[in-house]
Amino acid sequence: MKTEKYIRIITSFARMYGVAETLKDLPFRNQEETYLLFSTWAKEYLKESDTDMVAFFEKKISEL
Repeated sequence: MKTEKYIRIITSFARMYGVAETLKDLPFRNQEETYLLFSTWAKEYLKESDTDMVAFFEKKISEL
């Protein structure tokens, strides 16, 4: 079951990814791939709850 916090995190990642797409040359991902990517990131982020979300996102984007 997905919690409200989990859904908020995925939504934030989606918004940040949209902005990052305009600033960087990111690879195209279909909807399913994107959801799986953000889902994995959300699970990792929840384990590191004291981490800044933007810093976490920037780190993940740099690894793509």
